[in-house]
Amino acid sequence: MMVLDVFIGMVLIYFLYSLLASIMAELLSAWIGMRARMLRQGIDNILNDVQTGVLKTDLFRWLKDIFMVEDNGFKFTTAGKFYEEPNIKYLAKPGDQAWYSLRNRKPSYISKENFVITVLNMFSNRGRGISEWEKIKFAIETNAMHLDQETHQMFVNLVNRSNDKFEDFVALLQNHFEETMDRVNGWYKRKIGLFIFIIGFFACILFNVDSIEIAKILVENKNIRTELADYAGVIVKEGKLDSALMSRNDTLVNYDQLIEKRKATLSAITKANQILGLKWNYGIDTTEKAYKLTNGKLCWWQISKKDVAILTNNWADLKNVEIDNNSIYSNLKLIPARELKDTLDKKEVFSQKRNNIINNINQITKDKYYKISKISTYGDKVFIRGEREKNILQKAGFITSYLLKSPIKLLGILITAFALSLGANFWFDLLKKLVSIREAGKKPEEEAKKQELTKDIQLKGDKVISQDPVEIAISTFRQYWMGLNGFVAVNKSSDGHQIDLILESLPEENILLKLKNEVKSKHDVMLNILPGYKANRADGNGYLYNQLVPFNKGSAAGIFRDQKTNSSCLLTCAHVVNSASKGFFNKTSDRIFIDEVHIGNITNLIYSSFMDISIISINTTANEVLKKFNVLEISSVMDTHIINLNKAYQIDVHTIRNGKEHKIPHRIKRFSYDYTFDNNEYMYSMFLLEPTTESQVMPGDSGSIISYFQIENKTNVACIGIVTGYVNIYEKMCPLCINLVEIMNVLNLKCS
Repeated sequence: MMVLDVFIGMVLIYFLYSLLASIMAELLSAWIGMRARMLRQGIDNILNDVQTGVLKTDLFRWLKDIFMVEDNGFKFTTAGKFYEEPNIKYLAKPGDQAWYSLRNRKPSYISKENFVITVLNMFSNRGRGISEWEKIKFAIETNAMHLDQETHQMFVNLVNRSNDKFEDFVALLQNHFEETMDRVNGWYKRKIGLFIFIIGFFACILFNVDSIEIAKILVENKNIRTELADYAGVIVKEGKLDSALMSRNDTLVNYDQLIEKRKATLSAITKANQILGLKWNYGIDTTEKAYKLTNGKLCWWQISKKDVAILTNNWADLKNVEIDNNSIYSNLKLIPARELKDTLDKKEVFSQKRNNIINNINQITKDKYYKISKISTYGDKVFIRGEREKNILQKAGFITSYLLKSPIKLLGILITAFALSLGANFWFDLLKKLVSIREAGKKPEEEAKKQELTKDIQLKGDKVISQDPVEIAISTFRQYWMGLNGFVAVNKSSDGHQIDLILESLPEENILLKLKNEVKSKHDVMLNILPGYKANRADGNGYLYNQLVPFNKGSAAGIFRDQKTNSSCLLTCAHVVNSASKGFFNKTSDRIFIDEVHIGNITNLIYSSFMDISIISINTTANEVLKKFNVLEISSVMDTHIINLNKAYQIDVHTIRNGKEHKIPHRIKRFSYDYTFDNNEYMYSMFLLEPTTESQVMPGDSGSIISYFQIENKTNVACIGIVTGYVNIYEKMCPLCINLVEIMNVLNLKCS
């Protein structure tokens, strides 16, 4: 089954991208009028001789023929006069846009009946006789139309073969036209095949579709392999992309229909890419950029002079906001607990201001800045330094440089491009067969067990099997709570005797009291109503666990040192050491035990929507206990901002389960600039991992340290973050992590 799923995944990718390349090739064909140009070449071959001449002339004609350029003298030839006949001239339908009309002056299709009638009319108008047939024969015999020598001889031969019968002559002329059109269709298929290969090659580069890498991912990761194969089954069964396939008999396709087909195909490709994690990581441009001041039309490197004052004012406002933010940020741990919530609320307001100001600057510069550290003017230029998205030229340079340095990557992309050239119809037919085999490949005993289990569940489904008052209370009120505005989740509290209801925004006090009293009076169970936030992700899956019910158990990140006291301390998540955490607070003197041994006290604890961190000052008795559990002394850290994900790398989650250390290999799925948090200040400090093997993170792995090893540069292992929870994406538990450098800056830590 594994080999079949890998094969299905590869075929699905080839089908989707070959379909996209086919649609884009047809769009290009429609845009340049390729069918009309090739039809014109076919008519030219019927009504004109092939021109010969000296080498220079032949080369020029050959190039014109390759690019389907109409010769300047074509309109004076017999074929050119054919296109001026009313029956043919008005078959060309100009497009609605001016650019479309300019290049679409000839029809893309002419029926054999229309061709024969037009040619016969041309002969008849030049002939003499008392009937149409006599006029046509006279025009051909005397070459009244001044046909080229070989073309004239061809028509004479048709007259001779007709045995002086008009019907036979018409039939022979129709057959000759159909044979020529068959050759024209062959020309078109070869030309469109070349287009598909070229477009497919550049599409593979753009989307990083490397056959070798995709095969490796599918072989190594069971979850991705199964999910992609399941998605292939959905595509085949739903049949949404069947209509997007190119017609096998080369019938004409409407331009607007092609646009709709392209949208549907891109949507399917986006889903497949999300499953595989296909994309380039370009990094962030941190160089200083100069913008020239101008009064004229703006380019991507220019700023209008009238916007300079607005830019300067925004920069002044941004500096003030940054000062306020930094002031609160540096004193965060020193603020009393009763003031911390209000202070962080103010910080969120400052961060929103900062976000708005940067958006204003982005509108002026037409760039996408994430952070700005300097704006200055000198002469007729404005200089801006900060973190911004790379422009198209930089992205193109990055890809080109990477491909030149990695021949294996280039080989993988070329393999994909050659596979795409086989055509979408080929891959779709194969995909349907493979999906059919996969669906039929389930073992009979598995189906029998599944049916038996389903029947058993149906029998037990209506029976009350739990007498737990907490579960009964959750069951009674679940539908009502799920209908509340801003509902996130409802769970048992960590102590198992209360209910935690998480809402994005808390209702009024009287409503809170009513909810609690109803649960208390009916079931004698305490209801806790807590603030929480769903993860605001593009695919809408999952929510942040650090705002929801925390786990009872957890792991330890590692041992650091306090910069002020130089004493050792243990870093972990806030919800690991204090499962009753419900919001922003900072408290001290909490005693922490491991295996009934007192190892130290909590000296700092921050539990919020963007930070879930606890520091434990450890005593001398803690060393043996921590050594027993293989807790690491952190000697080196690395900022995730400088990690180049396109280099060879290794990511491990170090967690402690049942007293033993486990290393779970992962890869970075995306940095948090793919997220959109309400508080833009912290969107850069979080990132998401994805398991590369069947082993995944589990409830209880919160607080685990994440290590990074860059193989290419042979650097030592460095720690980059800790796990605070997970996001469930496509039924995979992907660890949600905080940048370790961010934590150390907030809490004044250093390496041990």
